[in-house]
Amino acid sequence: LRENGGDVPEYLDPLDGFAWRRAITDYALPASPRRAAQLDRLSRWTSPTWQVHFAAVEALIAEVQSVGQYEAEHSTAAGPKGPRSWFDDRRTAAIR
Repeated sequence: LRENGGDVPEYLDPLDGFAWRRAITDYALPASPRRAAQLDRLSRWTSPTWQVHFAAVEALIAEVQSVGQYEAEHSTAAGPKGPRSWFDDRRTAAIR
């Protein structure tokens, strides 16, 4: 989503029910400053062109391949982490 949505969406922790409740309540109030700020951000958003979209997809594929290559070159069979652990740790850190 970040590649496409940029700074338009609010990136809330999916497990933070209180934050979601606050966001939904704020968005439901027509005079809410939070809602007004979101509508302002949304008014400036444009969808990416196919060229920009596929450039982002290709960059992601290259990154995934790079991680796989790194894991293949640096992992040991007896290591405590499997081939996806670096990616999973990185994804989890990005959510925080």
